[in-house]
Amino acid sequence: MRGINGKVLSKSGEKPLAGIPISDGRNVVLTDPDGRFSLPGWERARMVFACVLTFGRSDWYLPLRPEQESYDFYLDPLKGADAFSFLHVSDTEIEDRPCAFIPFLQKTAAEQRPAFFFHAGDLCRESGVRRHYLALNSEVLGCPVRFAIGNHDFCAGDYGEALYESLYGPAWYSFDYGRIHFIVMSIGKGDHPSGYLPEDQWNWLENDLRAAKGKKLIMMNHTHCPDPGFMANTGRGTVDFPGLGLLAWCFGHYHIQMAHEYGGILKICGSTADSGGIDSSPSGIRKVSVRGDKLQTTVLYNQKKYRAEKPLWSRKLPGQIQFSALMAAGDDLILCTGDDGFPKNCGVFCLSGKDGSVLWNFPTENGIYNHAARAAGKIYVQDSKGTLYCLSEERGALLWKTRSPLSALGFTRSGVTAAEGKILAGGPDRISAYDPATGAPLWRTEPCGCQNTPARWIIDKERNRLIVGAHWLALRAYDLESGKLVWKQDCRGCWFRSSTPLLRDGRIYTFGLDRAVILNADTGAVITEKSIGCNMDVSAAPLWDEGVLYAASSDSGVLVLDPESLKILRRFPVGPAGLFTAPYQYGRLQTVECTPQIQGDTLIFAASDGGVYFYDKKTALLRRRIQLGAPSVTTPLLTSGGIVTADFQGTVRKYQTEAL
Repeated sequence: MRGINGKVLSKSGEKPLAGIPISDGRNVVLTDPDGRFSLPGWERARMVFACVLTFGRSDWYLPLRPEQESYDFYLDPLKGADAFSFLHVSDTEIEDRPCAFIPFLQKTAAEQRPAFFFHAGDLCRESGVRRHYLALNSEVLGCPVRFAIGNHDFCAGDYGEALYESLYGPAWYSFDYGRIHFIVMSIGKGDHPSGYLPEDQWNWLENDLRAAKGKKLIMMNHTHCPDPGFMANTGRGTVDFPGLGLLAWCFGHYHIQMAHEYGGILKICGSTADSGGIDSSPSGIRKVSVRGDKLQTTVLYNQKKYRAEKPLWSRKLPGQIQFSALMAAGDDLILCTGDDGFPKNCGVFCLSGKDGSVLWNFPTENGIYNHAARAAGKIYVQDSKGTLYCLSEERGALLWKTRSPLSALGFTRSGVTAAEGKILAGGPDRISAYDPATGAPLWRTEPCGCQNTPARWIIDKERNRLIVGAHWLALRAYDLESGKLVWKQDCRGCWFRSSTPLLRDGRIYTFGLDRAVILNADTGAVITEKSIGCNMDVSAAPLWDEGVLYAASSDSGVLVLDPESLKILRRFPVGPAGLFTAPYQYGRLQTVECTPQIQGDTLIFAASDGGVYFYDKKTALLRRRIQLGAPSVTTPLLTSGGIVTADFQGTVRKYQTEAL
């Protein structure tokens, strides 16, 4: 095993650079006053790299070659300042599809002027790994671009990381910027076998931390630290990241927008910039701002803005309104807001139906992304960390709160469902039933390993069951008294669970991917499953009216279907989506996330193009369209002579509709 020697000079080659950390993937040494370094060598070393941030994409690492005697770097390391920001996306998975998100990344980078851009991996198989190299780099964005390797970036070859390393450099590395030491780790396994042992990068980390000299840390890789206390098991021992000064763990993999705080440490997940996340997280780029040891983060959404039609009244609320329908409370209304950033600014609001003034508000610890429940003068809401709040409807006072156990990610987009004598909350992975008076737990289901979704849960009163969509698993029925699983249906249309089902006359009508499905409510057996040629992965529920089904879609507006044959009878088109929310969907989409409503002979719904549509339900003739100031992904509230709308940016408006 040969040693590795070389030197580090300034980019011009005129000045030696001392104190630069150099690594072979195992050992880490600092250059001497003459810029020289000497590494002892490592049997699985494939490159030598400088642990610094540079503008160039390949000037900081060199592949090892048997015949090469010396490895010389010519660098201009970026040192940074105490206050800076970086941008973060993940799981762009372009493979063979257009890189449509690149202009948005360029525009955002030009506006935000970040210190660097971080991609948390899943470029996606050989095609995606090669295409990202050309499409996403420092020359394209005007700032340094760094990557972490994702599970889908392990490709066929001599070993899983070979292609990735040939284009992007080492699978694990670090760099300093300002007062922060950034550590980028490998997920360690993927579609093809790794060329390294699991402990290899942990051995390197010990040496890297020794050279970091007590700086504050930000960890970056494709997936999160599963331990809520950020204690990582290396196989030989435990790494106490909080004790080492960890500020945040930035990752991807789950295709969600998430920022939660645990014991003063942020867990930050970035998602895609041009399509909805697996849980219908809105498309965007995450911005992380650093000032000394303090962090803030927000999502810069890839959305359109519009000029809103003048309303009767308007009220801007903090946060975003995502999938949480407006709820009538007498003459007033209740609504909830979410916040994908940190610190949080969101909660539950009661607005006057007369003028939109805030009658009361209750700040929640984290964002709310789904429906609240109302029963016996109480409001029940759940935030994205699983905290369930019981509030008085009259004043918004907290009566009790509790937290549901969630999956390892600690995140949910599920709302609250009120049943006879129970409040159902948690997530589709693990459902919890509570006493509505005290918050005492009544039962909990066992974890099933599914993904999150904004699809709502429905009550089958006749059979005393709860119907829940377990994303990427099945539609499931649970006994309401015991929480025991009664049946599950995993046909393809029930496997992808973004949409809310409809129960009627002993049948369940639901949608998934491009399929419409009818199930027997008693047994879960498939009565009919049919591909209808439209993507149906939106959170809306179907609406039954006069013997037909009205169903929202992600790409074709609202459809009318025959409930027996599932044939499309009519279409109600909308404009191009102003925000991507449907999982994996991108391009010129006609997206409707809200459940359609019918008043008389008028079909009413809000769309992602920021429009509220009023169609003749039988002729599909457009009677009126109200333009909001931003995309809408929540169901409006119909009132006497009016309609109250909510756009994604948190603005609530009331419009007169008496003329319809």
